[in-house]
Amino acid sequence: MQEKKIVIRGVAHDTNVAKLAARGVPDEPGVAYRIFAALADANIDVDMIVQSASVQKDKKRHFVYSCQNRYGRGSWQFWKP
Repeated sequence: MQEKKIVIRGVAHDTNVAKLAARGVPDEPGVAYRIFAALADANIDVDMIVQSASVQKDKKRHFVYSCQNRYGRGSWQFWKP
């Protein structure tokens, strides 16, 4: 098997990003919508969402999302799972 040569063309680094985790979110239709609609209503731009693929034993999921640092700490107050 021939090894491929991978060339890295650039790396981005942004110190103005907050990464937050919403853990233990009920695995029910519409819950993710309510979380991110509340953030959108508060004019908080979420630029990345990662949802856990596996459901925990207690039927809960985890979300990780990112937004600008200035919204990071307070963004959790706009939604209640």
